[in-house]
Parts: sequence; structure tokens; C-alpha cells
Amino acid sequence: MIKIEKLVKQLRHCAELAAYYDGDYNGIYNQAADALEELQARCKDMDCQLEEFSRFLCNQTGGLLSKTNYSAETMIAYAEDYQQRVCDNYCDLRADLARVTAERDGAVHDLEEIMFKGGHNIDTCHFCTSGQCYGRGGTQACEPKYRGIKED
Repeated sequence: MIKIEKLVKQLRHCAELAAYYDGDYNGIYNQAADALEELQARCKDMDCQLEEFSRFLCNQTGGLLSKTNYSAETMIAYAEDYQQRVCDNYCDLRADLARVTAERDGAVHDLEEIMFKGGHNIDTCHFCTSGQCYGRGGTQACEPKYRGIKED
């Protein structure tokens, strides 16, 4: 038996004895036993919450954090640090994406300018989406639009 359960059992027994010998004190023993049982129930609930939190952290961090490795306070601190690192990494990735997108758009604009100006030495029609321009025997003026990366 767990120590708390033994103590509750002893308090209940003392309450019975107090009721038998002097009815005034049995309520105090029962109140103490009730308080211990309530604390034990709360402790069990907190253990369940900690276990759930531990599984969540273990899953989110690829097994780096678990209840067996750290205390609850340490796990919370590591989780907050991990969340901040993920957020910072996400912000860095968004900034990189914006930079690469701007570079791509600039390169496409430059290519379209080259395609439009063309010249006798540059055949850029195979990069264009328009199939109806004069350069391809069509009936429209050349307004090149880059077709994008050709996938094999």
C-alpha cells in the first residue's frame, strides 16, 4: 500500500476510536483523511497531465524531451526554447522565400526583355508561351511570356 493510503486508513481508524471514546474529535480525523484523499487525487490528475505533456513534447521534438529525461520545469523551459527556435526558423525561411521569389521574378523579367529584343543571334522563342507571334509564323506581335522551368 502507498504511504498516503496507509495514513488515510490510520486516520479513519483514529476517527472511529475517537467517536467511540469521545465524539468531539472524530470529525478532525475524517477531515484530515478527506484532505489527504483529495490531494492524492489531484496529484494523480497532475501526473496524468504531465504524462500527456511529456508525450506531446517527445513527439514534437523527435524524442529529445520526455518525462524520464527532465523535470516538468525543465521540460517547459526547453519546450519554450524549442518553440522560439522553430518560430525563428520559420521567419528565416519566409524571408529566404521572399528573397528567392524576388530574384526569380527579376530573372524572368530580364529574360522576357531579352526575348522581346531578340536579335539575329538569339532564338528565344522556345522559352515563350505564345505560339501566335510573328516569330513563329503567327498573326500577333511578339509579347513574350516566360513559360517557366521545363520539366523533363
